[in-house]
Amino acid sequence: MNNKNRLKQIIEKDFNIDNNYHFIKKKMKSNYKLNIIFKYSLIPICIIILSIFIINKNSNTNNILINNEQDNIIINDISNDINTTTFDINGKSEDINIDTLYEIYPLLKNIKVPNNYSIKRIIKSYLFNEITNKYDKLYGYNIIYVNESNDKSIDIFLLNDMTKRLRCFNINTNNIENSIINNINIKIMKENINYYILFTYNNINFDIEVQNLKEEDIISLIKSIVY
Repeated sequence: MNNKNRLKQIIEKDFNIDNNYHFIKKKMKSNYKLNIIFKYSLIPICIIILSIFIINKNSNTNNILINNEQDNIIINDISNDINTTTFDINGKSEDINIDTLYEIYPLLKNIKVPNNYSIKRIIKSYLFNEITNKYDKLYGYNIIYVNESNDKSIDIFLLNDMTKRLRCFNINTNNIENSIINNINIKIMKENINYYILFTYNNINFDIEVQNLKEEDIISLIKSIVY
């Protein structure tokens, strides 16, 4: 069977043209760029629609954004999958300056945040070490950005030997689909206005929380790290 017949078979079997046409058209009203594509080029957009449909058929994610041929960005909605828990973190922290952090992690100099954001705190954290009976077990470094109105935040945690930070709630990442950005596997999760991003780059474990930030700004932030 040639490619043309295969495509025809997939469309006839799995793709309801009428239903999905109205669904996609409705979604496109909020995206000017896609509206232009739809208006002037019906055949290319049908190919894109079919591709998104096939990906979504095998995915439980909330949203899929494709920036270019190399990147496959998946936003996993975990609003119904967060379980609260209660525990005390036995540790301590100290404030450090940005120059000290840049000496340890030079790649952080390239972080791209919106212009109205500034650094609020930079923290070095330790956990209690039962062997030495001291707070000398390095937990990681935390850099926190806030915007001028203080209702948005970017919280970047660089973990020493954990893949995700300790929280008062549990995020089950077993079924989270990876995004691919600059050939790096990245877990991007959304819970209402909050986003959680987990990945490892240059042997550094990143656990990032952002609040009230546009998805395009989140992707720019990630790309400025995994360049």
